[in-house]
Amino acid sequence: MRAQVIRFVLLILVLSGITSLSFAWLQGLHQVLTAPEAWKYSAPYTSTHPCSTWALNQSVQRYSRWQSTVAKLSCRFENQLCLETESERDKDARSLTWQRSVGGTEYCKEIAEMEAKYLALRRQAGNLSCQHAGIGPSGGFCLARSAKVNGNSCINEPFARKLGKILHNASVIDLGCGAGQYGRFWKTIKARVRWVGVDGAEGIEELTKKAVRFADLSEGLPIDLQHPWDFAMSIEVAEHVPRLEGEATFLHNLVKWAQRGILLSWATPGSDGHHHVNCQPVAYVRCVMHLFGWVPDLKMQERLIHSVKNLHKKEKPACSWLRQTLHYFKRATNVGVLKGDVVFRVLPVVADESFKQSYLAITEKICHPVKGACISKAEVI
Repeated sequence: MRAQVIRFVLLILVLSGITSLSFAWLQGLHQVLTAPEAWKYSAPYTSTHPCSTWALNQSVQRYSRWQSTVAKLSCRFENQLCLETESERDKDARSLTWQRSVGGTEYCKEIAEMEAKYLALRRQAGNLSCQHAGIGPSGGFCLARSAKVNGNSCINEPFARKLGKILHNASVIDLGCGAGQYGRFWKTIKARVRWVGVDGAEGIEELTKKAVRFADLSEGLPIDLQHPWDFAMSIEVAEHVPRLEGEATFLHNLVKWAQRGILLSWATPGSDGHHHVNCQPVAYVRCVMHLFGWVPDLKMQERLIHSVKNLHKKEKPACSWLRQTLHYFKRATNVGVLKGDVVFRVLPVVADESFKQSYLAITEKICHPVKGACISKAEVI
């Protein structure tokens, strides 16, 4: 009798497992079939091994690009001879490409060396651009001149305290984290948030004694940070990123590794600020995130917006613009099948040229970005 009961229970468990798997498969099939064929995007590669051939290729491309950028900046600002001939960077890139074709799958040493070369070049480009143009080559602040530039270290403490509770025990990557004010605040109040902050401001590591890591987000995340995080956050960064040159990579950085939630603020049309070049309405931001399979969590968003308060009643709340610009997104899979199209279902490890072109074409057609909507404008070097 006992054996029969056990067999019956096992049969029920097996059938329930098959049913749940079938439902999940059908749900995924429905999403694929309902997306218009013209808007489907297929990632060319998805390997996340930190020492893989893709990681090495990423480092080589970064190094080569910034060799070229340094040469152009030197030509532009220091009247150095500009030649469009092959240079040492091409030899380095060809050499590593050959190693990649004949070697195995792990290139930790080569990647570390190439990343160090890339960062040295990136620092040189930043120094040139800040010295002559007053802004970093990718739009970042020049902190050698000023430690605080128009709110890049702004924090609203009641808001940060509420957010710390939401992110309790979670891993968080903070993209464009300024001077690392959220991480410092959570450390001060002993909030259990596993926070890592990166920022593209020139001189940020020197200013923060490496509490904040430098990362030119137009080049993607540092290779060792390209892994899953519970949450991704980015406060008042997107409006500094030119749509054509960097928006696709910025959004890729934000959504690729986030697992549970994304906190994003994006300045709206009419906003003023230092080097604001890409202000977009709420509808556009939601549309773009929808394409990646993320939807607004309005209940959580309202809780956070309500927490943006002043510490002293007679004063204006710090970072009050958060009330107009804040978004909180959750994965669409947590709320059932999406109504509409999820275009970017599987993302490449890096935002390659194919992804960038697809992103720009699709968002232009579906989400209708607003152009020239910021009050202040600045040229990207």
